[in-house]
Amino acid sequence: FDEARRPQEAKFPMESRGPAEVEDFKSSRAMGSRSEHDQVMKDVMERMSVEVNRMEEESMPLDVRVARGVHVDQIVAYLQAEVAEDESCKSLPWAVLLLMAFCVSCIFAESPSTNFVLRKIIDEVFMEDANFAFVEGSTSPEASSPFGMDRDVGMKVLENVNTRQDIHSWLRLGFFPQFQGSFLDAGQDVVEIEERRQWDYNVAVGGVRVLQERSEPHDCPHKELASRLAHFDVCYPATFIGGGQLIPAVDQLVTDGRTDSSKVEWYLYSEGWNSTMARLDRDIGPGSDWLDKRVVHTLQVSAPLYNPELNVLGIVYAEFFFARSGLQWTRVLAPSLTLSTYSHWGQAAADIIVLLLLLNLAVVELQELRDAAKEQKSLVAGFRLHMRNRWNVVDFVSILGGAAMYFVWYSQWQRIADVREELLSTPFESRLLKGDQDQRIQAMGGLMAALESAIEGSLSARAWRVLYIVIITLRVFKAFHAQARLSVLTQTLSEALVDVAHLMCIFAVVVAAYCISGMLLFGHALEDFATLDRVANKCWRIILGDFDYPELRDASGHLTSAMWLSTFCLVNAVVLFNMLLAIIMDCYTQVKGSVGSSAETLTQQAAETFRRWRGAQQGLRLPVQVVLKSLLERKLDPSQRLTIEGFCQHVPGLPDDQAGRLLSGALLDSDDAARMSQSLAAAIGLIGNVDARVRAIHRCLNTLVKVKSAVMGRDMGAVEKELLRVNDNEQLSQSCLSAFDLEVKKQLQEPTPEPQAEYATSVVAELQADMRTMKQDVKEIKDSIQQLLSSVAPAHRAVTPRTTRTNTGGQRAAPKTLGPCCMQPACGN
Repeated sequence: FDEARRPQEAKFPMESRGPAEVEDFKSSRAMGSRSEHDQVMKDVMERMSVEVNRMEEESMPLDVRVARGVHVDQIVAYLQAEVAEDESCKSLPWAVLLLMAFCVSCIFAESPSTNFVLRKIIDEVFMEDANFAFVEGSTSPEASSPFGMDRDVGMKVLENVNTRQDIHSWLRLGFFPQFQGSFLDAGQDVVEIEERRQWDYNVAVGGVRVLQERSEPHDCPHKELASRLAHFDVCYPATFIGGGQLIPAVDQLVTDGRTDSSKVEWYLYSEGWNSTMARLDRDIGPGSDWLDKRVVHTLQVSAPLYNPELNVLGIVYAEFFFARSGLQWTRVLAPSLTLSTYSHWGQAAADIIVLLLLLNLAVVELQELRDAAKEQKSLVAGFRLHMRNRWNVVDFVSILGGAAMYFVWYSQWQRIADVREELLSTPFESRLLKGDQDQRIQAMGGLMAALESAIEGSLSARAWRVLYIVIITLRVFKAFHAQARLSVLTQTLSEALVDVAHLMCIFAVVVAAYCISGMLLFGHALEDFATLDRVANKCWRIILGDFDYPELRDASGHLTSAMWLSTFCLVNAVVLFNMLLAIIMDCYTQVKGSVGSSAETLTQQAAETFRRWRGAQQGLRLPVQVVLKSLLERKLDPSQRLTIEGFCQHVPGLPDDQAGRLLSGALLDSDDAARMSQSLAAAIGLIGNVDARVRAIHRCLNTLVKVKSAVMGRDMGAVEKELLRVNDNEQLSQSCLSAFDLEVKKQLQEPTPEPQAEYATSVVAELQADMRTMKQDVKEIKDSIQQLLSSVAPAHRAVTPRTTRTNTGGQRAAPKTLGPCCMQPACGN
């Protein structure tokens, strides 16, 4: 009725949109002509007839339905779905192989375990063992034995470096002594020095570089105050990339912003220990002008290390950042670079597999693009048509991303080759370097530049690898999409996308407000709240349950921090986050319900694909693609029915058994598609509509029972009163009054009792017939409610219409306005 009514809505405007569509139709009937009404009723009856025929056909045995024939459109839809499933099943292993091969290649290329152990030893040495601020030990025998106080003890580590004097002391007593064995002093054997190792397995190469980065002069924010109070003519602001006045991110291994004003000093191992310490005191010690913290914003000390066991070249970075507030940040980093492009045959094999799979994917995409261009007779139009499918976009991005990955790989290979070339040059025949002082400094500058460029390239390659893993993972979901039981996740996300997007708008506004308020409340005391990016990350961690309330309390007080944290968790973690889960689960219920009972599992689909391939190879079957192509070339009427014989006639070479299986599958798929799948929210809405209709029918039954009792009791005044009450109720007048009420009113005006008695008898007969019809409608609605509830998730099966209640016997009783007998099928009334 709804579908037939929509074309007539412009002609029959309806103000009411209640659940009783029949009443709306009757009320709008008077607004149109009789012919228009008859046309609408004709459409309704035709659709009802089609629906009844479909329901009757579904109740027949499958073989009988196949013998009657299957519509062409149902066969085509089934064959298209089967072709998509076959292609998905065939592409799934290759998509998984591409993902796994690329992951193996990334693991070999990055060598995360090797980088970890090298960084771990550097952290332990320079964060724990590089001490300064030594206390002189005692030489008395009483103190030397039990406590080891006969040796000097360093009381501070790198974390305690806060002043310029601390920097000089840590470099002189903590950092450089770790390399003291690598320095060549007068009278020492060069061969012996060159054979020394740092921490048993690492070799210090060349020397140590000390680099400072200086800020450019700018006008002070208030020139007069700066001149009066500080005697500053200009200021030197320092803003670290990614951190404002805070420490830069860890991935920024080499600080940005180097200019011509940067200064570099080299302390080569060939100079000797004593002369190196004298230069260090002169450059960085008290009274020197080389390190001016007012002008310098970053001081970096670095030394290259080579590990012959692992063929890895790394750099030890000790960096100091001088914020203009007076705060000083320190950190130690140890990035490393594997000098072997392919350290294992598995990496080369994985790269070859990835390359071959990407080439095959590119060939397939070009063929599909060519077919689309032929169909559209234009390359641009064909490309647009091809890209309308989002999975084709994923394939296209996968190809472009693969090409970009191999370009990044080639660039990184070139950088590593440059580092090897520098190490194999003449000055590096010895780790103490050959040549004079200028040649050694030039050689170390070239090595450090090539090494830092390769390390930065490896960081970029790492980011590209992570991104490309996400892209090729989407290709696996493309293979999942055509399989009914694997596509539940992608379809759920697709169904929930609109609601999730609207919820994210609310979520973003609320979280942004709390981020700003968190910065204002805690940013002055906590680093996690000091900048917008940090506070956004911290708020997300709080939603996931990672927070420390005592530090919030100490930063802003007990009451303020408690109110901020409690309201933030209540609104975001409890309400909005659970609303997100509710939206996703609601869509998941709908998608899960749409998976038909005849949907195949992955193993069943794989077995069927293999049987079809083997049957096609043996000549016992036709490929599904061939059957679909032959059927489409015939251009048959979609409503035409095909039996097994007719199917075989239209598709030459199609065996009877295969034709029967295809027709049976088409019928089962059509039945599954015809069954309505609803989400929980939609199901509850439908239950409400059914509830309203049942209440309307109950009121109609009540009215009919009262009219019937009044007529049987010859109480025409009561009949008139009841009918007038019904007329006053628009909904009841639309649903309960039929042609007989006008006749009753007409007969009530007759003075003789005989016509009243005769008409009363006819009214009773009509009312009895209407009562039987109404009871049948109520029974069907109750059955519909039960069927609807059975399709909802088990947790929601307890939902029942509001107008029905359950008695102790387990059956739903009728409302109080009806007698108990009025809902019994065997009731004589």
